[in-house]
Amino acid sequence: MNKLYPNHRRTWRRTVTRLSLNGLVSLSAVTGLFIAPSCSTTEPEGGGVETNLRITLAPSITTRVTGTAFDEEDAIGLSVVPWSDGREQPLSSSRWEDNVKFVYRDGQFVSSATAYFPDATTANTFYAYYPYNQTGFRSNTSSLAVAVATDQSDAASRTASDWMVAVTRNVKPDGQAVPVAFRHILSLMQIRMTAGDGVTADELLEAEVLLKDFCSTALYDVDAETFGEPADVTDIRPYGTTRIEGDYVTGLSAVVVPQTREAGETVIYFTFKGKTMAYKPSSEFTFEPGKSHLFTATIGMTPQGPTLAVSAQINDWQEGGVITGDASKPELPSVSDYDGNTYPVIEINGVKWLAANLRTTHYNDGTEIPVVDGGTDAWDALTAPAACITENNADYREKYGLLYNYYAVEKGDLCPKGWKVPSKEELGLLPFNDEKGAYSLMAPDENWGSGYNPTNTTGFSALPAGMSVGNGWMTGDAYFWSSTCDDTQTFPASYLYLAMYSGIDTHYKYAGMSIRCIEDEDVPEPEPEPEPTETVKDIDGNEYPVVEIGGLTWMAANLKTLHLNDGTEIPIGKGQEASWDTFTTPTACDFMDKTENRATYGLLYNFYTVDTGKICPEGWTVPDWDQMQSLLDAVPKAADLMAPDSRWNHYNPTNASGFGALPGGIQSYYYWLTSDAGIWTSYKGDDSPGYLYLSNMPYIAQSYLYSGMYVRCIKSTNTSDL
Repeated sequence: MNKLYPNHRRTWRRTVTRLSLNGLVSLSAVTGLFIAPSCSTTEPEGGGVETNLRITLAPSITTRVTGTAFDEEDAIGLSVVPWSDGREQPLSSSRWEDNVKFVYRDGQFVSSATAYFPDATTANTFYAYYPYNQTGFRSNTSSLAVAVATDQSDAASRTASDWMVAVTRNVKPDGQAVPVAFRHILSLMQIRMTAGDGVTADELLEAEVLLKDFCSTALYDVDAETFGEPADVTDIRPYGTTRIEGDYVTGLSAVVVPQTREAGETVIYFTFKGKTMAYKPSSEFTFEPGKSHLFTATIGMTPQGPTLAVSAQINDWQEGGVITGDASKPELPSVSDYDGNTYPVIEINGVKWLAANLRTTHYNDGTEIPVVDGGTDAWDALTAPAACITENNADYREKYGLLYNYYAVEKGDLCPKGWKVPSKEELGLLPFNDEKGAYSLMAPDENWGSGYNPTNTTGFSALPAGMSVGNGWMTGDAYFWSSTCDDTQTFPASYLYLAMYSGIDTHYKYAGMSIRCIEDEDVPEPEPEPEPTETVKDIDGNEYPVVEIGGLTWMAANLKTLHLNDGTEIPIGKGQEASWDTFTTPTACDFMDKTENRATYGLLYNFYTVDTGKICPEGWTVPDWDQMQSLLDAVPKAADLMAPDSRWNHYNPTNASGFGALPGGIQSYYYWLTSDAGIWTSYKGDDSPGYLYLSNMPYIAQSYLYSGMYVRCIKSTNTSDL
């Protein structure tokens, strides 16, 4: 072990009060690595008081590729860098402790050699990594060498590939627990398959998947949080056993080094019924650190041969759990309501939330909120603020909090001062969009619906308080009001439900639901959307705003004309019926086959409509492949193309460009792909037309002539078209 100033250190240890930091701290819902001190003194020989500032660790992880905690004999490495003259020093400078090994045994981490703080006042930066190796952080650099296993089919090799680091700054032995959160630095790649033409999900269980030509090693600069050039190209066999979940065959994943794959490079091999199909992205694709990349492959088998279509999306890596322990836990931040009830506070995706359901009987101005019986006709008849207890059971009040009707929310000051009821969009920031996401919000409770697996890895601690509605109770799930209400709708008020399948929905105002408040911070005003400089009308008289992006003039809304520009009618079909895929002439459909969606999302058209060259107004045209690419090149983030809409999946739409894209999905294989959007280009190669797949990580690819997608026209740049 390399030490700074060893002689000075020995002298100091014999002249300062001894502090033995041997208390172990763990946690349940809070993330972090903790150094927990407890103080004691001993008299050394020869008089005076000797001091050792001993470091004891209790690390935790918020996510993990396998399991929900560290395993027996797992090991981490710790390096300590003292600050100099009050300034932080980089990891490449001298280290007081270097690569001290801590091994997880019997529920705690035990160091292979005693580690100490340099003194009682110097600030330090702690650098920790997992999994431990003999080298650790390279000497005189800020680099950590990482490598992933080429065969990750067993849990041990996959876990060993999940490199994580934890950095905390300005650490002094002040007697308080110091949080240092581990985070993934590599990328998680998840693969799922769905059955196309001539294939069943059961048959896809036999498909084999291989990741092709991935760099398996790299140097990670911990201070810069960047990777050097990856190396050692190899094929990677993923981990997991395939299983059927709804419409998908899932269960395969791998940890990969962050890297960029070029357009046209083979990324994944799918071998099915003796045929090997290669997925080659049509544009450059980057695997990002700490992100989960989900690839969805639609595999078909037609008389002409196998077919493969792959889409990709990127999300935060949220798989796994946290470590828990029986030792003393650090205090969570908390906030109190008007009645004096105290609620713990957690942070999820940058938003601070109450980690328990509201149970106040007063607004924050002191106005009383009556608590009455719920689940009755009298409750449903209320048109004034009120609260009730789940199933009118007084024992549930402390546990589940109170259920409030929406009239209680409308007043605007239900939450403690400085806090508010979240909007529908803010509720949407919670990770509920799949089963694991919902479970990560749920605390264990015997009243959850059967078959649930609550993990509470986020610390949100949702409990199944249910809902009072229709003179009865809906139990076994959780429901949370938002502050968003549209009184023009039959079901005006939006809420989040946490269940086996979770999401945002709307309900009558008289329903009784739980409340979770968020911190009401002053946020800067978003950049104003560009003002349309003109509008354009189609042959039906529909008017569209116009915006200039990347040197081209675009419609800022999806086309919804029912006629070609020569007056030919475009018939409306049913996208969710098998007959849709048989159309070989111009046809349109409404999103989800609901005409009420037309005004918002426009119409989806098959490519036969686009191929007429007459779908756009005179003087306008469908963009070609390069023009669509210029749209992506001109806009910094996909979110800048997206207008706010509840169907976007945690994409934080800003619409800074004014493009106004909405998540109206794609119609394909007579079912709907929702939560994203597909927009046709005019390109048609080998009867496979090009389209823009707009998601958090957009790309341009090719699809089928019969697929249903949206159309955005651009002002023609060819004077012969005018």
